[in-house]
Amino acid sequence: MKKILLILLTSFFSQVTPSAACTIFIACNKQSVLVGNNEDYTPTVQTFLWVRPQQQNTNGYVFWGFEEQYPEGGMNDKGLFYDVAVLPQKAELIKDPKKADFEGYIVEKVLRECSTVEDVIKLVSKYNLTWYEKAQILVADKFGDYAIINASYIIRPTDKKFTLTNYNLANPANKDFKCWRRNTANQLLNNNPCTVDLFTKILENTAQHETDNATLYSQICDLRSNTIYLYQRGNFSQVKKIDLPELLKAGKQVIEINDLFPKRITDELITIYKKDGITKTIEFYQGKRRADIGYTFTENDIEQLGYQLLDSNKVADAISLLTVNLQYYPNSEKANAALANAYLKDGNKVEANKCYKKALDINPASFYPGLFGQSDSITFRIKGMQGADKIALVGTFNNYDPKANLFTRTKDGWSCTIKIPPGEYAYKFNIDDTFWIQDPANQLHVKPTEWWDSYLKVE
Repeated sequence: MKKILLILLTSFFSQVTPSAACTIFIACNKQSVLVGNNEDYTPTVQTFLWVRPQQQNTNGYVFWGFEEQYPEGGMNDKGLFYDVAVLPQKAELIKDPKKADFEGYIVEKVLRECSTVEDVIKLVSKYNLTWYEKAQILVADKFGDYAIINASYIIRPTDKKFTLTNYNLANPANKDFKCWRRNTANQLLNNNPCTVDLFTKILENTAQHETDNATLYSQICDLRSNTIYLYQRGNFSQVKKIDLPELLKAGKQVIEINDLFPKRITDELITIYKKDGITKTIEFYQGKRRADIGYTFTENDIEQLGYQLLDSNKVADAISLLTVNLQYYPNSEKANAALANAYLKDGNKVEANKCYKKALDINPASFYPGLFGQSDSITFRIKGMQGADKIALVGTFNNYDPKANLFTRTKDGWSCTIKIPPGEYAYKFNIDDTFWIQDPANQLHVKPTEWWDSYLKVE
């Protein structure tokens, strides 16, 4: 029995594409076989679980994703897990004329008919997997066995520790492919016991929070106990624990993942705003606060919509909304900083500086006043990402040159201090010359081209 296995799948793209990346990893010990998965995609997309109970001569299973016809992965009642990660480029498929073409996704057929990785390999070997030229499939079973399958190859790693990213494993040129997520996950696995808590930490440390691409749902599947720990939208403080056999007993059904979690007032605020505008949105929120039923209120409820409005250049509405938020959370650093950012985008430096000062009074290390509140020098900081080899600050101020402004590694992350002339800028972080992300600490964004960047204004 393998004591520990790790598989981490993540796809990398150049600056001209959003930084999409899905993450899958598995670890085994004598007690359990755990598989974790972050599914990253366009943030506004709905996500679902499709439940299929056992029938005569078939397994019971659940599969997940965005569209029923194109599932991303799933798990069956025999402890078999399946998930897909997209490759940056297609792997050339040479068809075997003796085999039939399998047109479409083979996920459901695998979950219906297979119990082990060996079963899966026997099944897929019968076909030309014409739809899997640009994908790698991770299959794993309750015995700790696993394989990586593409239309052109099947790989059976035997390493006790194994890390994989979304590149063609059959191409020798990718032998030293860099991946900060893989390194981060390796560091965590090497220094901690294999538990659900550890898997949650890995998922949190590799989750995406991009405007173009974000973690929509995350799972930890215990293949021996048939248990699924489900999270959504990068929030790892709330978990839905699913007993797969009990779920299957409820019969065939479609479940929107969002419905498994406590109702978020933010979703309703967004709907009301789109329909009725800012005044009705504020009235609705204040009414629900007075009633104090049906929701657990936090300062993030309004803040999320406020930043969306700022990104959409609806600055006056954002100021109105974030002013209300500050009334409920006057001693919050984040609430003061958010309103300050709105005033900054509105050109009201006096009110912005008042709110930045209040944020600094609450927390002398507050991020936004350091980013926007001074012009002599600006320090950018990143928490975590210790698995990266190199991080560069790139933007319109240096023509997105990944060699111009490098970060320095710190005790708990990275930092970079630069001087920039007054003006408005777009910027990103470039990781290991391959991965481009927005500043995770900055919720202000701008769209200078096809993709969103972080926003910077220097006074």
